[in-house]
Amino acid sequence: MTRSITMRTTAEGLRMEAKPRAADDGTAKELIIDFKIKLSPKARDAHFKKSLYGVLATRVAKHISVLDGGGRIQNSEGGINEKEIHSNRAKWCDYSGPITCQEWNGLAVFDHPDNPSYPTYWIVRDDGWMCPGVFYASPTTVKKGEEIVIKHRVYVHKEDAEEGNVAERHNEYISHPKMTITR
Repeated sequence: MTRSITMRTTAEGLRMEAKPRAADDGTAKELIIDFKIKLSPKARDAHFKKSLYGVLATRVAKHISVLDGGGRIQNSEGGINEKEIHSNRAKWCDYSGPITCQEWNGLAVFDHPDNPSYPTYWIVRDDGWMCPGVFYASPTTVKKGEEIVIKHRVYVHKEDAEEGNVAERHNEYISHPKMTITR
């Protein structure tokens, strides 16, 4: 049984006159966003100091946070909340919490084995902040003309990390090749 969250989007293409040219009204059953960030210095070497902050950060709404809403942070190593997760390594980190009195949803961020220092260190805060720190293990230099590629997946799900099958979805992310269509 696949767990999913439903997201409804509405978008319109506008001209300069602000008249709709096209409309999209759809419903998504599952939300997965893949990030592939290429850092490629053109003028000179790029130096990244040792930092817990990374290239992708998320923040959940107050009502989902541990501090204000009774939510929960969990990682792939079994750590729970800021005290056990902050500044520690993990393959993924999940932030889940109540969206109504009877329903929880969550947002997981997955690290990828191709990234530097996998599994990465995480900055998490009970107030809703979550960020994989790909440059926390050591300072990193990317030479002019070279590149570093950082991959992350964001997975939005119903319930908490366990009911949302976060570990299983992470394994799918790192195990299965992606189909790429080029033009």
